[in-house]
Amino acid sequence: AADVLEPEGVSAVAGGHEHVQVGDTGLMVELTGDNMENLMLSANIVACDFADNGYEILPVKIEHPYETGLGKDVVCPYYFQTNTKARLSNINKMLGSSFSKDDISNALYKMGVIIENTSSLEDRDIEFTVSPPAYRNDFLHEVDIIEDVMIGRDITTFLPESPHDFTIGRLLPITAFSRKAKTLMVGLGYQEMIFNYVGSKKDYIENMLLSESRVIEIENPMSENYQFIRPEIISSLLRSESKSANAQFPHKIFEIGKVAYLCEEENTGTRTRQHLAFLTAGNGANFNDIASEVSALLYFLDHKYEVVESSDARFIQGRQAAILVNGKEVGTFGEINPQVLENWSVTMPCVACEIDLEMLL
Repeated sequence: AADVLEPEGVSAVAGGHEHVQVGDTGLMVELTGDNMENLMLSANIVACDFADNGYEILPVKIEHPYETGLGKDVVCPYYFQTNTKARLSNINKMLGSSFSKDDISNALYKMGVIIENTSSLEDRDIEFTVSPPAYRNDFLHEVDIIEDVMIGRDITTFLPESPHDFTIGRLLPITAFSRKAKTLMVGLGYQEMIFNYVGSKKDYIENMLLSESRVIEIENPMSENYQFIRPEIISSLLRSESKSANAQFPHKIFEIGKVAYLCEEENTGTRTRQHLAFLTAGNGANFNDIASEVSALLYFLDHKYEVVESSDARFIQGRQAAILVNGKEVGTFGEINPQVLENWSVTMPCVACEIDLEMLL
């Protein structure tokens, strides 16, 4: 995309080489990439930066031959942002305010937001249909509009309030239980890790030999690397292990964190749980070692358990077991499937365990 500023004496900056000389009064900016929407947004940002410095923005038409696949002409600057809607009642509810239609319109105007139209609803409610400025593409939800209203009104508009109720802060039971489990894992010689909760299809499905039927996919991900919510933690531990081949073995790492997966039993269709997972990598890593550590962990967590055969694709058949507490499956442990290790480029044998702490609690 390109924008021409001040027509006479046009100079160019292209391909990283500057061709601007003293006396030039115009400038042409060229942007190149493989994503048209990102290019258009970048061109709009650059054009607005020049406009802020007093330049005049003139249109440029780019003719794309049909054989390129685009098959159409594009005039830059090009406005492509889509509309987003927000209700007056929701804005006031979220901000704890009593703004009028004009108050909100003025606040959005200050933020450069384009109000396409307003429509009256029942109970004197009003719906705003707005679009972001040409240099922004971050309106994904009604809350994004509410944020702009808050900024446009200025923080001094919102008077501070003291809490009306006296409360005593305390840890949630699952947090206290997780801290106890964390202390035990450190005592067993493990090092704590912290990972992202989002990743790629390759991380959570393909590398782990799992079905994608229960994995939550993000509708509008930033990239394919952040497209899915992790359904288990062992994949995160293996990702770390794949980068640790030069560290002295054995490696013993663990994490306590959230996982989420699709679940028809929940009203939301998803379920979020607190899990503990730990992994040992080394020449001597075997089923007996991980079984003894599971036994020690559950003993100090005051739980009696039993094990039964399982068929988890992440582990070797016949060298894995499911953990049952009060007849319910709360976790799985065993030797990691060689195919999973190969998928992660891990060259050492690994054993791992994953337990649902909320079910234990």
